[in-house]
Amino acid sequence: MVAIRGGVEAFLARDVDGGTIEPYTPIVVIDYQPPRFVLVTPLTQES
Repeated sequence: MVAIRGGVEAFLARDVDGGTIEPYTPIVVIDYQPPRFVLVTPLTQES
């Protein structure tokens, strides 16, 4: 589920690096491919 346009929508998502991302991990969308596919990467926090 991705927060977008003031709501939440479902997309098929794949990790841009080919790994796995645990559910509920904050992510950043790297690329969008219509109709409902996104490439994502985990959001990392800088210290």
